Amino acid sequence: AAGCFTYYQWLSGALARFLAEPVSRPEATHDVLALSGLLRAGDVLLTEGNTRAAALVRRLTRSPWAHVSIYVGPLEAGDDPPCIVEAEVAAGVRAVPLSAFKGQRARIVRPLGLNEADRRRLADWLVGRIGAPYDLAHAWALGRRFLNLPAPRTMVQDAQRFICSSLLVQAFL
Repeated sequence: AAGCFTYYQWLSGALARFLAEPVSRPEATHDVLALSGLLRAGDVLLTEGNTRAAALVRRLTRSPWAHVSIYVGPLEAGDDPPCIVEAEVAAGVRAVPLSAFKGQRARIVRPLGLNEADRRRLADWLVGRIGAPYDLAHAWALGRRFLNLPAPRTMVQDAQRFICSSLLVQAFL
């Protein structure tokens, strides 16, 4: 039984690495770095993505947006510091610089009614999740649902694992 678990882990990791590979897409005509002056902690970024996983999400959902992440503010000094927290299929929850979205179309969604204390609390919660693993089982279950395939009788989400949208939901809860 232990050998099967190891094989499953290897296969899941290989699939995640394959899906995280970039694919060729026409670049957006605007510079995503120009958004940096507009962003405030708690702002949500919708992006089209440039990976195989993103292409799959766009196809299944019929949406131009494949990924959601949240701006938390600069986490270190520098010209392009990590400032966005996201859940990525191969890396899990991580902080990336705004330049990670270079060449992609992006939209900013600003939550209404958040004061600065709320924004800081939200950002702190997200930063505290950096390093959490990606929830590949949740992503697979959603994909099965979109494809109208039989799903497991129960879908238990792990509150310590995330896909990009569940990270967003948990952060705002």
